[in-house]
Amino acid sequence: GNTLRTHIALDDLAQEQFERRSVATATGLAAQITEPMLTNDLFALYDMINKALLNTPDMRYVLVLDAEGRVLAHTFGPGLPRGLVEANDLGPDKSIGIRRLRTEEGPVLDVAAPLPEGVDGVLRLGMSERDLIAAVDRHTMQLLALTALSLLPVLTFTYILGRALTRPLLQLVDVTRAIARGDLGQTAPSEGRDEVAQLGASFNAMTEALAASQAALQASNRTLQERNEELATLYAIATAIAFADSVENLAEAALARVLDVLGLQAGWVLLAREEDNLYLAAYKGLAEEMVAQWRRQLPQECVPADLQTLSEAIIAHEGRPCPNLGACFADEARFCHTAVPLRSRRRVWGVMHVACPYPGCVSTHRLGLLTTIGNQVGVAIENTHLATEQQHQLMRRRLLEQVMAAQEEERKRIARELHDELAQSLIVLMRDLEHLAEQVTPGHARLRRRIRDTRSLVQRTLDQTRSLIFDLRPTILDDLGLVPALRRYARQRLEEAGIQFRLDIEGETSRLPAAIETALYRIAQEAISNVMRHARASRVDIALRFAPEQVEMCVQDDGVGFDVPSVLAATSRNGCIGLLGMRERAELLGGQLHLDSRPQAGTTLTVRIPLEDSAHDTRDAGG
Repeated sequence: GNTLRTHIALDDLAQEQFERRSVATATGLAAQITEPMLTNDLFALYDMINKALLNTPDMRYVLVLDAEGRVLAHTFGPGLPRGLVEANDLGPDKSIGIRRLRTEEGPVLDVAAPLPEGVDGVLRLGMSERDLIAAVDRHTMQLLALTALSLLPVLTFTYILGRALTRPLLQLVDVTRAIARGDLGQTAPSEGRDEVAQLGASFNAMTEALAASQAALQASNRTLQERNEELATLYAIATAIAFADSVENLAEAALARVLDVLGLQAGWVLLAREEDNLYLAAYKGLAEEMVAQWRRQLPQECVPADLQTLSEAIIAHEGRPCPNLGACFADEARFCHTAVPLRSRRRVWGVMHVACPYPGCVSTHRLGLLTTIGNQVGVAIENTHLATEQQHQLMRRRLLEQVMAAQEEERKRIARELHDELAQSLIVLMRDLEHLAEQVTPGHARLRRRIRDTRSLVQRTLDQTRSLIFDLRPTILDDLGLVPALRRYARQRLEEAGIQFRLDIEGETSRLPAAIETALYRIAQEAISNVMRHARASRVDIALRFAPEQVEMCVQDDGVGFDVPSVLAATSRNGCIGLLGMRERAELLGGQLHLDSRPQAGTTLTVRIPLEDSAHDTRDAGG
């Protein structure tokens, strides 16, 4: 009877303890795979579950499922057994799910454990009960055999022997019950070399493994909690600085949030102007007289000697009080502050100082968090500067576009007035001089020559006026398009200067938007003028290439050439706008201008301007 009860109790408790150990193993392994699940690192995930399989003798398999029940990782090698995925799942309240499965090698305890909070999924663990059942059966059979043998000599000897054999097992039962209650400090009797001692040693090893797993799980939970706190802090700071409209407001919001997170009262932010000159951009908890003094001159003891070399948060004046914070912590014996660089990938934009009422109030872990916060704020400051710079560039582009448009309108107005007034007046004057010359009698030859010379002067003035009108705004550009206007201008300027030229047209010619035609004409006009002034060329080739997505113009000469970088630098310093103006015209239309030249190798100017289908005019561009 005692043997049967011992067998039943041992079997029940062993199975209960086995379930608890299996659940603890599944929970611990679920915590361990949290990081690769968050980072979607399948290699690390497979490595963890395979190591767990190798290091746990009773473990037969591991499955990792996502929230939809799809298998992310397993330890079966080529494929999963049919029906295994559906054999077990979490409880109704997402709790641990336990189910015993019958397999070819015996019963297997399948445990379904949810992954930690923040990771959707299930860990499935298969633990074989074969060794446990075999050990219990073996010990039971030994007890039955010994009991049977003991009954042969004498009942007393049997009773004494039974008590001697069952006492360690009962003690083992008591230990397993204590362990089931969570008391992992209990140890089972393991003296001797018999099977009971071996079973006790196995239970002790299991208890030690559970204790180690529990300690590792607690450490992992603490690490996760610290990481969650860091992420929450970074999110709060990102939210606080997201809507700042200036770097000063951004610094003020970041400082307030950092002080709130650390539970401190005072701090200040120094931002860098040009050449790393610092100024007080934000503060909190400082005395007003100190702020007024710092606005006039910053305390050199609290300013980094080389701002750009500051890479992580440090304790300023480590080991001694800060000489400048007496007004903030007058009731404290010692005080210091932490310097946090506001760093982006490009540079350090400033430094945030967080005042501490005593040394050591900011731990090493908090210093790392402050360094991360400083990098976050530094990137935000850089983005604010870039946004401001981009806005200024956009305003400059719009202003330049308006100026160029106004310039073209003024050119058109002046050209029209010259044509309608001055040119017409000169034509009338020439006709009057012709009539006057016809009325002069033959005896006044000197007067006739004077009238003829005056008429020639008026003719030259009229020709110059027409040339000026063409330079200001050729009507042919508005009437016939870019190609005829460019051909006429090049022929008029280059052939008069004795320079051969050739105009090649590629693609289907069509009228372009007026802004593009004007820009290309002005760029070509400036390029031809540069050839005539500087290139000493004998030939100029102009090519226009029309494509559905862009138009390209290339002006190439065989002149003396020049060094492009040095000329562009000199142009920028001297305020000359010829080359820069051509580039601005192209970029205003979303295009690009490329200049290729070397001394004694000629010059090639290429400009490409994109076209939109909606903006492309189908009128003939002329031949």
